[in-house]
Amino acid sequence: MTLLYLCIFIFMSFASLSIQMRMPPGTKDGGGFSAELIHSYSPLSPFYNPNITAADRWASINLQSSLRLKYFEAISNSTNSALQPTDDGQTPVILVDFHYLIKLSIGNPPKDALLSLDTGSTLLWIQCLPCTDCYTQGPPIFDPSKSNSYKSLPCYKSLCLKIPGSNCAKDGYACEYAMLYEDGSYSIGDGALEDFTFTMDSNSGDAGRTIELKETVFGCGHDNKGTYVNSAQGVAGMSMGLVSLVTQMSGWIKGRFSYCFKGDKQPFQVSHMLFGDRAILKGAFTPLAVSSAKTDYYFLNLIDISVGGQRLSIPPGTFTRDAFGKGGVMLDTGTPLTYLKRAAYDLLEKKVRDLAPRNWIYIETALCYRGKWDDVKLPSCTFHFQSLDVSLSADNIFYPFADENLSIQMRIPPATEDGGGFSAELIHSHSPLSPFYNPNITAADQWASIHLQSNLRLKYFEAMTNLTNTALQPTATMRDPMIRADYFYLIKLSMGTPSKDVLLSFDTGSNMLWLQCLPCTECYAQGPPIFDPSKSSSFKRLACFSSACEKIPGNECSMDGKRCTYDIRYADGSLSIGEVAYEDFIFPTSDSGDVGFFRLKGMVFGCGHRNEGTFIRSMEGVAGMGMGPMSLLSQMSGWTKARFSHCFVDVKHQLHVSQMLFGDRAMLIGNFTPFAVSPGKSDWFYLNLIDISVGGERLSIPPGTFTRDASGEGGMVLDTGTPLTCLKRAGYDLLEKKVRDVVTLKRVDMESLLCYEGDMDDLDAMKLPSCTFHFQGLDLWLSPYNLFYVFAKQFLCLAIEPSETLSVFGSFSQQNINVGYDLYNEKIYMYPTDCSP
Repeated sequence: MTLLYLCIFIFMSFASLSIQMRMPPGTKDGGGFSAELIHSYSPLSPFYNPNITAADRWASINLQSSLRLKYFEAISNSTNSALQPTDDGQTPVILVDFHYLIKLSIGNPPKDALLSLDTGSTLLWIQCLPCTDCYTQGPPIFDPSKSNSYKSLPCYKSLCLKIPGSNCAKDGYACEYAMLYEDGSYSIGDGALEDFTFTMDSNSGDAGRTIELKETVFGCGHDNKGTYVNSAQGVAGMSMGLVSLVTQMSGWIKGRFSYCFKGDKQPFQVSHMLFGDRAILKGAFTPLAVSSAKTDYYFLNLIDISVGGQRLSIPPGTFTRDAFGKGGVMLDTGTPLTYLKRAAYDLLEKKVRDLAPRNWIYIETALCYRGKWDDVKLPSCTFHFQSLDVSLSADNIFYPFADENLSIQMRIPPATEDGGGFSAELIHSHSPLSPFYNPNITAADQWASIHLQSNLRLKYFEAMTNLTNTALQPTATMRDPMIRADYFYLIKLSMGTPSKDVLLSFDTGSNMLWLQCLPCTECYAQGPPIFDPSKSSSFKRLACFSSACEKIPGNECSMDGKRCTYDIRYADGSLSIGEVAYEDFIFPTSDSGDVGFFRLKGMVFGCGHRNEGTFIRSMEGVAGMGMGPMSLLSQMSGWTKARFSHCFVDVKHQLHVSQMLFGDRAMLIGNFTPFAVSPGKSDWFYLNLIDISVGGERLSIPPGTFTRDASGEGGMVLDTGTPLTCLKRAGYDLLEKKVRDVVTLKRVDMESLLCYEGDMDDLDAMKLPSCTFHFQGLDLWLSPYNLFYVFAKQFLCLAIEPSETLSVFGSFSQQNINVGYDLYNEKIYMYPTDCSP
């Protein structure tokens, strides 16, 4: 809640902590002092950049807020034993540049330092010489060799164990720490003891007086790399963690401090922080929220919100933190924007629009008012905490974006954990709308491609089910042939800053997002220009020791031991090798009302520099939509509630695009079938197929034919990358026999395919049968257009093929079927409809 103008008061109890501080002579328990806070955007800051635009500043605020929210959400899903930014959850505390800087000095003789004030961090750390790798910070980097009060901390000391990410150095003596951040940035160095000095500010009444905190535990960072910006020399962790700055001096300040942030319109004034007896504890108070889940952060009990004096009547429990540590409202100085859970945000946004009902637009997902600040009476707001009502003016709720004459954006976006929605277009690779369209391909070549792709995919799935299904990824051991042929749907999106349009293969059977990147050791011809990461300001490399790297298929460390790389090799000898990075991906939405695009920041993807073999020019990469941890679907599941749907137009409407809907826009309609349950782990979508009917007659397929066994073999996979549906032999033979009995057209000898003379122009005259797939809880009717493929405009071939082990429900059978995925509830919805616009 960094943007609030009101004063914030904190009182904490540290009675159970054993850390002792050596205070300066003459001090006693409960003393007090003050310190100045300077905003990073203030001209008073040595890091001030007068050339930054309002648009860039707002982008930075949005990015920092979203990264912090992702971190806290991830931490709430962990075991909450320390809630530290380790490799299991990394805080993006200084990855962007909107924060308050606290002034202090370090060492003896003292050196001035400006550290980011952060109630969401648990460690005090600063850059130190000698630097293995340090980011540019402006002021000189602290040199511990020139301080006579610097002391190394032995790794066997209990204080070392309380430092996040601590371990013993190679010499077995020194205490080391490693702070790994969400985007792959990191700080590595020595745990040490040093004297820190606060100089009383001009607001204290005794300006110039110094308060010395002796032998304070801190991190001396020698290797600091990534997306750090020139806006702080380190971090002053002010959480309730064991070695935060406020915890270490709690014995003297009685666990009390307060701060009062100046507003945006007062850039030349400093804010103030008061400690101990000087802390201002006035007015009403709200207690810290109590939960059985341990935390080092400041949680509050928010009950309701009023807008313009009218209560929103938010459902009880919306802001409650549960026994597992999820939910709740956190008070945080490092998150610029206030986030509200979706149930509350929707009510707040509606009320704001009702009270000021004109000129509202959306910029990305943010609600903005277009016009001058004084043109509309923007409403105030009251947050009703337990026993405390906090009134917020319009200045607290809205932020001037770009220019006060352009738009005013709400400072309160919805929390990503609860929904939202957007849409995207899907273009078939055989459609004239595709930039990869080849008008010269023959019908025979097209059918051969479909047949080849289906068989290769089936072999891949069958082979993978014979492995120890621990990841089901296309590694060097087993390789996904998804791009060996060219029948698939392309999803339209953009990436990078400035953005570049790309078309990626939409694939529910793959678990990684990757595309070709410059510079190329060897790249296949793809048509559109290859993505150049050096021209994108939002591209960030991923460190090899980050948790995200460990989840990448075929992950490895680079030669220097720092960068995360991947190596995916395919069944025919083709391969893609490159580096793993973060990048922004943008969906140009097609049915979203006022929203024209939707930005997903910091998505993990593979940047392929060496891509060779039998790749074709009909795609730039793969949008993996499986359930693997690094698939595109999984990475954006917090925003979309892990819900999406697609509706493929049929082959007769190739001049129309198909639609894909995410989150609250997903079409979850009709009946559903649950995910097939099996002891064998899988990142694919398995269905429970029980029987099939042809022309209204059940085939009475033997029970268990389509069941996935305990070893993971068998079953039916729902897949968008396999064109034809494949049925296990026992089911296929019965279906083919019934089709032979019903269809009276002249048979055509076409290898092993079941084909007839004719086309789809006179469907009634040909009397082709329909079909029903009887899934658990869902009977899915398929028209003849789903069952037969027109070959060379004169032959009809059954679009279903036999399999010896595994069954696959392919994309051809999914035409004119609305398919909805609800991953959290493990349901698949399928509903026949006309998917053409």
